[in-house]
Order: sequence, then C-alpha cells, then structure tokens
Amino acid sequence: MSLPVTSRERLPDLSALPARVPLERIVEPASKWPQFAPRWEKLAEGAEYSVFLSPLWMETWLETFGDVVDASIVSFRSAGQDVGACLLVRSAPTLTQPLRKVSLNASGEPSADTLYVELNDILCRPGWQGETAGALAEYLMQQSWDECKLDGFCSGPAYDVLKLQFAGLEIEEQWQASYHVDLAALRTAGISYSKALGPGRGKYVQRKMGYHSHQGELRVEAAATVEEAICMLEELAVLNCRRFEALGRRGIWSSSRFTAFHRSFVRRGFAAGKIQMLRISAGSQTVGLLYNLLHQNKAYFYQCGYNYTDDKRLSPGVVTLAMAVEYCRQAGLDEFDFLAGDSAYKEWMSTGRRQLVWALIRRPGPRVWMYTRLRTLKHRIAS
Repeated sequence: MSLPVTSRERLPDLSALPARVPLERIVEPASKWPQFAPRWEKLAEGAEYSVFLSPLWMETWLETFGDVVDASIVSFRSAGQDVGACLLVRSAPTLTQPLRKVSLNASGEPSADTLYVELNDILCRPGWQGETAGALAEYLMQQSWDECKLDGFCSGPAYDVLKLQFAGLEIEEQWQASYHVDLAALRTAGISYSKALGPGRGKYVQRKMGYHSHQGELRVEAAATVEEAICMLEELAVLNCRRFEALGRRGIWSSSRFTAFHRSFVRRGFAAGKIQMLRISAGSQTVGLLYNLLHQNKAYFYQCGYNYTDDKRLSPGVVTLAMAVEYCRQAGLDEFDFLAGDSAYKEWMSTGRRQLVWALIRRPGPRVWMYTRLRTLKHRIAS
C-alpha cells in the first residue's frame, strides 16, 4: 500500500461537470432494506458498478453485520425518480478507537472481520454522480462524526465532488493499484494468457506448470452445484488458515463473521451465477483453490487457498492463478480482476491497472486532536 498523502489544497477540476440540481433526500433505517432492495437494483440497471455494490452483497452484509453497526439507507430523488443511493454506516467509538466514524456502503464493520470492500462508489444513474455526491456531502456535513472513511473508492466524478466538498478538512489518501487482465482483448487478438504475459513471464509460468505436472496432469475443476461450491470453500479456508499459521499470523478465515458472510453469499449467489469456485489439481494432488466473484461478465479474484509443500520448485499460487485466468478466458469472461494489493505477482501477472483510493476525512475537534497526538506519540515510540 502506498504511503498516505494528506491533502488540503490539491483539488480536482470539476469545470466539466454539469451544474448540480436540488435533489430530494430520503433517509431510512437499514431495516427497510427488503423494501428498498428493488429500488437499489433498478438504480444499478445500465450502470457500471462492481459486485461489492450488488444487491446480494449489500443484503448479505447487512444480515451479517447489522447487529454491530448502525446503518441507514440514504437515497436521492429528482422529479420523483431515484437517481442515487448509498448505505451510511456509523461506527461507535471504542477504547482503542475513540473517533466517531461514518463509512459508505458495505464497510465499517469491525477490522478483525473486514470483507475488504473494493471498487466502491455511490450507486447512481448514469450522469448523476456529481449531483448525488454533492447532495450526500451536504447531508454528511450536517451529521455528527469525526472521521469519514471512503474504503476502496473508484476515482471519478463522485469521489472528485466529495473531495471538493470536504476541501476545508484534513483528507488522508492512500492510493493502490488494482491489476486486471483484459480477457476480451486476448480473445480478439487470438492469443492465450501465457502468450500475453510475454516471453519472460510466460516461460516462467510454463516452467512452474511443468514442475507441478510431474505430480500428474494439470486440470481445472469448477464447482457445478452449490454443495460442491461450499465444499470447495471449506477446503480453501483450511489451506488459507494453514498458510497464515505457518507465517505466524491470523488468517481472516478464523473470523466467524467473515466465514458466515461467505457461506451465506455462496449459498445465495451460486444459482444466480455470482460465484466461481475453482480447484486446480495435479493428478490426485490439489494445487490450489480460488473463490472468485462473478459480475457483469467479470471475475473478481477474492480469496485463495494454496497447497504449499517443502518442494521449493513448486509455485502453487502462480500455477493456480495462471490456470484460472486461462480458464476464464476460454469461458468467455471479459476480465479477470486481481483486485487491489501491492503484491508483486499481481502486477506481473496482469495486463492492465486502475487506481483505487482509501480516504480518511477528519473534522477538527477535541477527539481528532487527541487521537492525532496519541498516534504521533505511538509512532515516535515505535521508531
């Protein structure tokens, strides 16, 4: 992750955006989600948005974390029609985190259980991003909070307007590259994934595949039923936890809420074509498993479990991902998204990149002053 940049002066150029028109604002408790969900889905029709803003993701998130966060639905209307909406999530202060926080959409859950939302945005009808973001900023300025978190936000009109509206406040930005493979372009060019990686990287992948093939024929198995998908999910979680334990770290699958969310999401989303569970094997040996999210003909690489051994020639992660990307290319998907992260493999295994931002907007006040001083003191002691 890149180093934070605190900004008060660098503002976006919004001269090309249309003038904002007054919008009607409606705020409803999250308990109204079942009634609001069809409106959310209608807003999403024809819009470019990610799986992390899909009705199924939002609904599963609310059911999993609704008892530990204070969420509300904020929507905006023009001439009686919905033009934009988001979830507004309030997180209460704790002993270790004294700030009153607000977050947008499926974020703001306890950090130990976080789902790592990415490709976040304000859900809007095309062309209404600027107006909706401006109206949301006005509403937020009327609320009581110390820190507003924008997790995994896409760069674009909505983020630019929010940043402009909060220009008088402290804005801390962390930009991350999000890497992907343009599968549609590969099919148009008539080349395989390994060919697209170029001679050096492509040969490296082929060499690693050759090592694994000594254990038996390499193959990709996709879950055909929801029961198979759940079994693969459980196997993935075991391998993932084993790897983190070997590194002396806590894996996210040790979180009961994280696990409960994904079991529920897989059960609900498999029949709807939102889930891709893949197992890559060499003979009878599992090389690795991938849990991908499917949305708008794109695959999002979300979680993995690799079968590491003492044989240093083997690279289960590289082989699993390379086999999976090629499988998705042949299956007719348009993109394989590695999602954000500074891991070197994501960069060299991709063919393109975009930028996402994790932004913290802080209001001046005694809580923020004390928090900032304590954080500075902690960093000085640690160094």
